[in-house]
Amino acid sequence: MKHFILQCEVGKENQILPYCDAIILGVNEKVLEELMLCFHRFEVHFEGLSVGVAFLGKDPEMQIGLIRHCIQRGSKVLLVGAEEFHYQQLSQHFDHIHLISNRIHGLNLPMTPHCLGFQRHLVSSEDIQVLEQRSMDSASLGLLTEDLNAMEPILRAAVVVHVDASVCKSSFAADCAASEPSGLSPEELIQLVRFASHSPGISLIGFDTTTKVNAASTRSPMMDLYATAIWYFIEGLQQGPLLAETATEITFVNLQDYDEVLEFAHDPVTQRWWVRIQQEESKLYLPCTRTDHEEAVKGSVTHRLHRYLFEN
Repeated sequence: MKHFILQCEVGKENQILPYCDAIILGVNEKVLEELMLCFHRFEVHFEGLSVGVAFLGKDPEMQIGLIRHCIQRGSKVLLVGAEEFHYQQLSQHFDHIHLISNRIHGLNLPMTPHCLGFQRHLVSSEDIQVLEQRSMDSASLGLLTEDLNAMEPILRAAVVVHVDASVCKSSFAADCAASEPSGLSPEELIQLVRFASHSPGISLIGFDTTTKVNAASTRSPMMDLYATAIWYFIEGLQQGPLLAETATEITFVNLQDYDEVLEFAHDPVTQRWWVRIQQEESKLYLPCTRTDHEEAVKGSVTHRLHRYLFEN
């Protein structure tokens, strides 16, 4: 079966029927159709996982109500055409958001913005300073590409992710007016999205189409990029979240300068790491890296762990 996406409808009670594990919601009907034309080229690898698609309609209040409806019943929402307005209205449900873009966004949101992939020559120094004060996870394009895998534990804790095609080089997103010659490759962006798919708390991933221009060809490069990213996100959902409960190796590191003991959990099967302060066992583990553990053994704490464990 090639067309494995279930076409869903909005019922009389302004609810999307039926329930799906993941649902692609479109703000613009034409753009959603473009995305699905790209998506239907792909193979079906998702046995046991239900995936749906629905057009939200043009009424902003109705859009928010339908998105809330899907999130509350446990569907992972993939919002095509996501804008800051949607996150503003949904902010009561989330305390932070990861925004993947070549510019800084989200500083006006009531939740904490973590910006990934922004290019310093495109943003003001004032915005960078504000972001550094508010965010522990933000990384410019240079930091991002220096070690893409360092983003894995960060996105493994994501609850909302916003994806802007501008983060990719203009040669890969020809119909994205905001893209630049410098940026990520499609494979790098897809890897970031894949990281987020394994977050136990992920509820919403939005795809920005505000800067989309009419494509010269029948296939939109932006929609092709987003459709591929969505496919890999859904594959990650099928494989399941990465949980600290699966860790079978627990080690304790005594930090004398902090008078604290860090409890590290490691899953040898997935090669993933988590950490928490031993005395705060009621708190959830924080996803981390092997490097975080190795530095702690040496007696130091990485910048990210210090901010989360001792400053936050």
